[in-house]
Amino acid sequence: MPRPPSFGPATRTEGTAVYWDQVEGNWRHVKGKVKAKWDRLTADGLMAAAGRRDRLVGKLVERYGYAKE
Repeated sequence: MPRPPSFGPATRTEGTAVYWDQVEGNWRHVKGKVKAKWDRLTADGLMAAAGRRDRLVGKLVERYGYAKE
């Protein structure tokens, strides 16, 4: 199965929590970019994710069949 694209360098470092706090805090602005990159995600799916990494990964696994690693 294909792997999901990287969420950026901060996802693989100790600064992950800080990065995702920023994503969650700016979710209204970020979700448009997420939707552009992964067009199979629905508006409801994006609202349910609400910037939370675990929820977004779950939606990507659901829609694209990515392996959850």
